[in-house]
Amino acid sequence: MQDALPALVLNSEALVRHAMDETPTSQSNPASSSTSAGTGVSDERLMLAFSKGSSDAFTELFSRYKQPIYGFFRRRVAEPAHAEELTQETFFALLRAAARYEPRALFRTYLYAIGLKILRAHRRKAASPKLRISLSCLSTPFARVSSVPVLRSAICSSLLSSPQRKRPR
Repeated sequence: MQDALPALVLNSEALVRHAMDETPTSQSNPASSSTSAGTGVSDERLMLAFSKGSSDAFTELFSRYKQPIYGFFRRRVAEPAHAEELTQETFFALLRAAARYEPRALFRTYLYAIGLKILRAHRRKAASPKLRISLSCLSTPFARVSSVPVLRSAICSSLLSSPQRKRPR
């Protein structure tokens, strides 16, 4: 069943876990050097090839960095599923940014910078206060809803914090 998975799927069950800290690591550490023993091509050259249209170059970069990036997120978020989602988002961002890539620094630095930005956005989204009103409150008249102090203050603060818009004429 594991062999039936597509090549670019992150498989967190295939990770070796250390008993002490539960941090996942891959069997070999492909990110420890910028070239792979199998291909001998640097990450920067692979990214340049990918930016010119080589899907094989992206496949190689993905296979080198999927587990290290997953481990980066796994150490920073509580849920393994969130770490997998953030890993996927990082590689999607890399796909979108491929045309703009310039090898000014190591590819690894570039990729982890993308991952860090995605992690910050995830944390910002998780920390933003959300107005939660139950469906039963939506069916009650506004007079009764506005008599509840918590809802009244939430509605007022939401209205005050929303941007002022001019009415169309």
